[in-house]
Amino acid sequence: QENDQRAGTENLPAIVGLAEAVQRFAVSPVFAAAGIVRLTQRLRQAARKWPATRLLGAEPGLLPNTVAIAVDGADATALIAALDLVGICASSGSACSAGALVPSHVLTALALEPPMERGLVRFSLGRESTAAEVDRLEREMPGVIQQVLERGREAGNL
Repeated sequence: QENDQRAGTENLPAIVGLAEAVQRFAVSPVFAAAGIVRLTQRLRQAARKWPATRLLGAEPGLLPNTVAIAVDGADATALIAALDLVGICASSGSACSAGALVPSHVLTALALEPPMERGLVRFSLGRESTAAEVDRLEREMPGVIQQVLERGREAGNL
């Protein structure tokens, strides 16, 4: 009934088949929390040193695989594009409102100032994430931030 749309008759054989496939082939757990937490903590330590960056979220209650930052004076789209150019994947905004044009209830609850809200970037680690990838992000991110801030100033956006 989502978005006022009604489903037709459910395909029960396919549902049962999917459930069986998940039980047989889905790797559980999705990631080993202990290993991911170590990498996430390293990433959070690195983010504290990045220019114009505010680390979001407070312990306890953080997701073990996610680090969110806000870069003052930067546009998240520009940050994501610059990261992509150096081969690093990230997301902007909050996961619960991907694709939405208005800030999510999560971002609203963070009570970020508008310039920082525009610069929100989220890094999610997975079971195949490595210390080398965190090292690379730690090395690349200060330059990416500096580049985006400089281009924003040149364009008169700040």
